[in-house]
Amino acid sequence: MRPTRGRFLWACALGVALSGCPWLEDLRAPFNASGWFDGSWDGARAGDEQALVECVMAVGLAHDPDAGLGRRRHVEGTARFTFWCAAPEEPTADTPWPRELEFDVDGVVWPGGRLTFGGAASGEFGEAHLHLDGDGEDVNGDGAMDGLFGEFCLRVDVPDGTRESVSGTFGVIHLE
Repeated sequence: MRPTRGRFLWACALGVALSGCPWLEDLRAPFNASGWFDGSWDGARAGDEQALVECVMAVGLAHDPDAGLGRRRHVEGTARFTFWCAAPEEPTADTPWPRELEFDVDGVVWPGGRLTFGGAASGEFGEAHLHLDGDGEDVNGDGAMDGLFGEFCLRVDVPDGTRESVSGTFGVIHLE
């Protein structure tokens, strides 16, 4: 009797999966987040009242909203933060920030259009961790993300054991 029940449950599960349940469509991302995006970030170092404004950043993302159920919301790519606004021409011992940090990132495009992703990078400066959380926008309704705007947090663990961090807001738009 038990083998029959197991087969029945599997047959029901397979029938539901193949029927194209309408609620599965709700799990789709509202747009394709693929592309290169350029923009800037504004923020401040922890413990420092001086704001850093109009610092250059770029994000390149790959996203397949038509992938299988487990992958259709996954996004991956590169995020590049420059600190030209924050670092002097030549970094000094008291400035752990390199002129540029590039992160391999991955994360999620949520059904409402929110993206959450992050990554890590390391080098002579130490180890850096990045987290971005923002709202994607499809302004022209073509199914592709045109911009991403949100908040970020960046932490650098310096080799001498100290920790530096900067957080703030960012905005990037799709490059044609």
